[in-house]
Amino acid sequence: MQIARVDLRRLLLLFAPTKAGGEGKITGHLPVIVDWPAVHFGDGSLQAAPGGLLEIKDIGAAAAALDQTGQSGSTEVKRRVLEALGDFQFDVLHAALGNDSQGLAADLHLTGKGRTGPRTPLDIQMRIHGLDDLLKLYLGYISRTSSMPEKKA
Repeated sequence: MQIARVDLRRLLLLFAPTKAGGEGKITGHLPVIVDWPAVHFGDGSLQAAPGGLLEIKDIGAAAAALDQTGQSGSTEVKRRVLEALGDFQFDVLHAALGNDSQGLAADLHLTGKGRTGPRTPLDIQMRIHGLDDLLKLYLGYISRTSSMPEKKA
């Protein structure tokens, strides 16, 4: 599956409406392998054009994720990072997609700076798991196949 210049705002509205918003264009590819009734995703990548915007709406979840990194940082540093992610202009937004033991995962790389306050620069790398279920749900695969009777051997 190839995508070219997909609107980031619409993509985030679809997959994370209460978690994030943004502006920009996404291009990339993700192989879809259909071995009926199974659907699998191969390795791929997504890249945003530089200069886009990202708004993390669920600051509580972002704070919890930041706490899980185990890096010791002052409360002030954490506050500045969260403030930057609330209104962030990115230079790099790239996701390398691949499978691990938990399904499809994205290794996300994000660089840029906050647009308000101290305009804190950030260079973040994180892994997001479980994207295959989200994509299958979007494609309507889960709801259609879960209601189908199982094959008898």
